[in-house]
Amino acid sequence: MRYSRFPSRPPTRGFTLVELLVVIGVIALLISILLPSLTRAREQSRTVACLSNLRQLGQAASIYAAQNHNYTVPGYSDYSATTSNGVPLDAENFATVLVNTQCVTAPPIRNLADRPSNQASVFFCPSGMDDQVSMHLQPGVSSPFPQTRQAALAQEPWRVKSMSTGVIIDSWYGINAVRDGFTAHPHPCRRLPDDANRTDHSLTRVSQIKRNADTVFLFDGTFLNLYYEADRISARHNNRTTTNLLFFDGHAANVPTRSLPGGLGPNAGGSSPFNSLTTLQKYPDYRWRMDQP
Repeated sequence: MRYSRFPSRPPTRGFTLVELLVVIGVIALLISILLPSLTRAREQSRTVACLSNLRQLGQAASIYAAQNHNYTVPGYSDYSATTSNGVPLDAENFATVLVNTQCVTAPPIRNLADRPSNQASVFFCPSGMDDQVSMHLQPGVSSPFPQTRQAALAQEPWRVKSMSTGVIIDSWYGINAVRDGFTAHPHPCRRLPDDANRTDHSLTRVSQIKRNADTVFLFDGTFLNLYYEADRISARHNNRTTTNLLFFDGHAANVPTRSLPGGLGPNAGGSSPFNSLTTLQKYPDYRWRMDQP
């Protein structure tokens, strides 16, 4: 009789198709339960990072005010050229002013045609878009407006090249400022000089801003001139439903966009809710104008 050199082994048993489908189903169920939580956690971290950036910009603006007779940060305009629709070009904005005065640091862009730079930039909102930039105030270019507060146009950075130093800065935040009609539109910040009165280079002092804990300084969004185009505010966080705001006392908050004047939009250009004190009184939690109760 011949014997095998190896002991016999019991036949191996594989997974049945039903068992495999059950395992796949359990994994899919776990993913469906965990994925929304992971998404919410990631978005929450982006919101927190954005709020931190805004608070740092508030500190930089306080340094600027302390060094410049308590004035708010200005944005300058250059009247040597205009866009195709006659708007004066930007020569500076609040971002380049803060960088040029060494109140804050940010990675500069090398060329106007380069992609946005968000590397360790305090002007970068992690929930914004960085695929392209808005340069609406460049020669030969008109000024397109966001159609709603969830539109991509308000998610992109605003790029400005400093006339004084040549530095190029991308900013994902708008400023509560106006470029003309300082008397008719008494917002706390201004782009100089007044487009309608080019001899007026006056600025607001921080000490003139009443209820600075309620008065908005910067916001998720683009550019300025909310009195004309209210949808420059961006619904950028929490699935495009909330907006981060920085106030003049230095604190930042995440608020439902629907709670802001104009809600989620659309707000037609030229018919902004910021034009009417009666309308603003319906939103008493935040102040946008100097003459707002």
